[in-house]
Amino acid sequence: MTDTDFRRPGWFYDLLYATVWCLSRLTLDLRVSGIGHIPRSGAFLLVGNHISHFDPPLITTVLPRHMTWVVAGDLYVSKLMGAIFDGIRSIPVNRASVDRQATKKIVRALKAGAPVGIFPEGGIRQREGSLLFGAPLEAGMGSLARMSGVPLVPMLIVGADKLYRASAWWPGSTQIFISVGPPLCVEECGGSQEACQRASEWMRAEFSEIQKGFGLQEQDFPMTAQQRWGQETG
Repeated sequence: MTDTDFRRPGWFYDLLYATVWCLSRLTLDLRVSGIGHIPRSGAFLLVGNHISHFDPPLITTVLPRHMTWVVAGDLYVSKLMGAIFDGIRSIPVNRASVDRQATKKIVRALKAGAPVGIFPEGGIRQREGSLLFGAPLEAGMGSLARMSGVPLVPMLIVGADKLYRASAWWPGSTQIFISVGPPLCVEECGGSQEACQRASEWMRAEFSEIQKGFGLQEQDFPMTAQQRWGQETG
């Protein structure tokens, strides 16, 4: 994949984008805030919590920029899945070890001007393992942004895990919150660790505001797919 490929997602990306955009607008109650924080030009590193497999496509459809997503390498389970992820210009990463090759691709994409999205929790997380509930944002995210010369942009998503239930797709029945925070310059924050700490603090504060503003209850907090399926059959 060339640097130009990162900046030009192609027809398959556009097809999936249009499909998800139409489906989500017809069925979901999307509550989006902070989109104005997304840089209108140039690259940035988008980091946030991860609560479901629906997160990347939903987030992509509310952003004004094409995204290159970092995805778990074990999702490339077949040639078909590999072709799909390659078709949307994803960057696979080996979660079982330090993947220097993936790091190089991320930096190359950012330096080529492509915005990159990554879920630094290492997988789908709830409760203590989630950034929303106090898990730290690894300083490595700040280092990636610093090496690439781009800002770190925090974001959060709440409610997408409910979509594991078939009934959640009934038009207007499911609220999903997507918020984007102000871009953070690593150098201005005082370093990678400080920048990541500020990003984490923003995520938790924004989550608290959403809870209070919309009266979220325990059942609205992130759950596993199995727990959501249990609600459907229970």
